Amino acid sequence: MDDDLRVLADTLAKPDPARDVVDRRRHQLQNAMRGGAARAPGRRRVHWAVGGTGLTAGVAAA
Repeated sequence: MDDDLRVLADTLAKPDPARDVVDRRRHQLQNAMRGGAARAPGRRRVHWAVGGTGLTAGVAAA
């Protein structure tokens, strides 16, 4: 129990990150949730190709 309180006290004693770091990370998270520019440009086409290949294989096996 005493160790838990020490860990909590140490965690709370650390300084907060700089405001610009928080803003930058928040914007990165928002862009990731919206499907922003962080993704590779051709990634969406790959997903469609893999899905189409799986569908074709399923139909051929049936």
